[in-house]
Amino acid sequence: MRKRAAVAAAVAVAGIAVSHVALVGRAEAPRGVPAAIAPIVESGPHVEILAVGDIMPARWVERRLWAHGYGYPFAATAEILRGGQITFANLESPLVPGAPVEAFQMVFRGDPEFADALGDAGFDVVSLANNHAGDQGADGLAATAEALRAAGVRPVGVGVGLESRAPVIVETPTGSVAFLAYADERWIPGRAVAAEFSAGVAPLRPAMIAADVVAAREVADFVVVSMHAGTEYEPLPDDVQRAAALAAARAGATLVIGHHPHVLQPIERIGTTVVAWSLGNFVFDQDQSPETQETAIVRFEVSESGVEVSALPARIYDYAQPRPTFGDAARATAKKLFGASEACADRAGWWCPVKEKAL
Repeated sequence: MRKRAAVAAAVAVAGIAVSHVALVGRAEAPRGVPAAIAPIVESGPHVEILAVGDIMPARWVERRLWAHGYGYPFAATAEILRGGQITFANLESPLVPGAPVEAFQMVFRGDPEFADALGDAGFDVVSLANNHAGDQGADGLAATAEALRAAGVRPVGVGVGLESRAPVIVETPTGSVAFLAYADERWIPGRAVAAEFSAGVAPLRPAMIAADVVAAREVADFVVVSMHAGTEYEPLPDDVQRAAALAAARAGATLVIGHHPHVLQPIERIGTTVVAWSLGNFVFDQDQSPETQETAIVRFEVSESGVEVSALPARIYDYAQPRPTFGDAARATAKKLFGASEACADRAGWWCPVKEKAL
């Protein structure tokens, strides 16, 4: 597992407790390169964020974990995921002990040991604000958050009352990022929505998102909003996604990262805010179509001057393991994300928007 130092701190932001974690050793000179000849970095805050889609360690995925080990889903991508200053995903299942989830069942449960696999693979923050967060009840939600924290992974988007809206702030040597996460109420049962005296997920409400982004900007250099919204299997965002992203952008969010449709949707801009409408699946046993198996690792380089985006196309194999793709397959994935795209000049296997039509 990556070495990290967690700083326990409580800060009042608009009446909401803020969770801080400091990452160390991620922005130092490359191994074997003396610090004196390390590349000169730009001045001002700048952070690299890697993001992927839905991770669901139940059903056929869990059977692959039993057969090959809990790190099996990330065998082809962990080296890349560990390389980001901050790595983010959506965890689409509670992690609690229990009976196996059978094929096609829709009430999910993954093994708590999977939390360690997420930490070992390089994940720093995961959203729990999704339509399956409450599948094992309030106790399951609390146990999942506890297992993640023990593995060094910060959950966001869940809690009792205002706690569900609390940003997780990640401090790096080159800047800080506040993460917020929300779920579309159309797809979650009412009992799973956070209330004053009960745990749940933060609901996707534009006015609420705007207020939280404004508050988070006071305590972090950059703000990332995760939204679990949209219509499943649709290649384009719907009106609910657009309204939520517009509210986040107008309030000053740096990035909006979407999940839930199970397929990739375009990456666009609203003003200076970059919006990845849906990152599709990343570890998921949905093999019913090429679209649900198509995925990517998306790299966001955020700074005071804006956001640069690139993507490493991949495909999910054996129900559970994303592996990078190349050639025409990679080009097709990049086209879905960026429209006009080209191989990045400085990073083998990665794709960038065409400069003339860049995001």
